[in-house]
Amino acid sequence: MARTTSSSINIEVQMLELVRKEVDNDLKLEKKFRVLCLEVIDITETEEQEIGQLEKLSDDSMAAEELVRKEVDNDLKLEKKFRVLCLEVIDIHKQMEQEIGQLEKLSDDSMAAEG
Repeated sequence: MARTTSSSINIEVQMLELVRKEVDNDLKLEKKFRVLCLEVIDITETEEQEIGQLEKLSDDSMAAEELVRKEVDNDLKLEKKFRVLCLEVIDIHKQMEQEIGQLEKLSDDSMAAEG
């Protein structure tokens, strides 16, 4: 009986650790997402200002072209950051699935030992 209790406690401790990791990961991802959202706001405000400049520079095609190129580069950099964040979410999800699978196996083994 002591082994069963020990196994149950071990599984509970591992489940709590898994939940703690999930909460930590969620908080980290939320922080990164908030930072990216603030960047989007900054870029949008900058683009609005630069559109005004572009309208003023409509006669100077070289300056207008450079301004547009700069905006495209900013948008591509932001897209890359979002892609990296999405890949990180996928990796964390896979890790959690593996840990849950291990806990399920421990639980099944514990129940088999009891029976």
